[in-house]
Amino acid sequence: MDLPLHVWLAYGLVFVVWVLFRFSCTKSSVKSTHPAFALVVSSYLIFFPQISSSAQPSLAWQTYSAQKVAVSLGKGSPVLLEFTADWCSNCRVLEKTTYDDPGVIEAANKAGINPFRVDITDFDDEQQTIINKYGGKALPFAVLINHKGEVLKTYLRMFSANSLKENIERLSIRSVGVIDWSPVEGTAMIGRHAPEWFNLNWLDDNPLSLSALRDKVVLVRFWLTGCPFCTRTAPSLREFWQSYKDRGLVVIGIHHPKSEMTKNPKVVKEAARALGFDFPIAMDNSWQTIRAYGVGSELKRFTSVSFLIDQQGIIRFVHDGGEFHLGGGDEHTACQAAYFALKRKIEELLEKSA
Repeated sequence: MDLPLHVWLAYGLVFVVWVLFRFSCTKSSVKSTHPAFALVVSSYLIFFPQISSSAQPSLAWQTYSAQKVAVSLGKGSPVLLEFTADWCSNCRVLEKTTYDDPGVIEAANKAGINPFRVDITDFDDEQQTIINKYGGKALPFAVLINHKGEVLKTYLRMFSANSLKENIERLSIRSVGVIDWSPVEGTAMIGRHAPEWFNLNWLDDNPLSLSALRDKVVLVRFWLTGCPFCTRTAPSLREFWQSYKDRGLVVIGIHHPKSEMTKNPKVVKEAARALGFDFPIAMDNSWQTIRAYGVGSELKRFTSVSFLIDQQGIIRFVHDGGEFHLGGGDEHTACQAAYFALKRKIEELLEKSA
């Protein structure tokens, strides 16, 4: 019976409770309570695995075939191969820990990975050829392959969820290099010193200045309430902030109003809360700062624009407006490419200061 590790632990816990119960009761009390206890234990063992397994997300594993892998790569989808066997206990551990890790599942889904299992329980010449092709020596063994069919990472024996997640994210960045993204406007601003922020009202009463953030990588997003581009970009901003703040990234949201109502701090605070912004938020009611960053002069198509500033205060990346994010279908291919281009630049700048 192939059950998750936490379910086996639950079985063990129930057994221990039963033993303690059995030896702490008198013979007569055991007889009187045994049917009720048996009913509780039976119900737990029947329903707990079903509840746990139904609530537990997992990778959408497919049975390996060379044709399926070729089709996946032909569509530009990267591939994860797991080599496993019924007799491999460490494979079971990886399947119920590393592969079922929520961070791994989320990264794999974002990257569009197709995961395949190569079952070598009944070993044959074809499976030996596959293992030899990827350099496998023993189980557990796994291979991460990019959209071009190139091996990005080979895992020999046990490995952590963090290691797999990080390599999936790197694979994503390289895979979407299928499209080379660059801004339509604002390219001349790259390499210039970023202007200081002027006349801003900070919602948390903790004013920041660009000069005080030297030695940090700073991502500035100019946004406004009711903006659909800002709404679709919000998850990416939250992701970057949560993923990289401990490595030295600061995300700043600067609100620029387009009506009198949206100059109200309560309105802006509620809009920021609705978008899930838990990074510093400022209000540029006079538009003094946003115009200093070229909106209306060098950037004319959108006002919701983003700038990535390095540790020396130099602009290193300009997203000239609209949205950047994952998903959304073919009509959002440029948005996806912009997302990965920005993420790649963030990692590049953070690695320089590491």
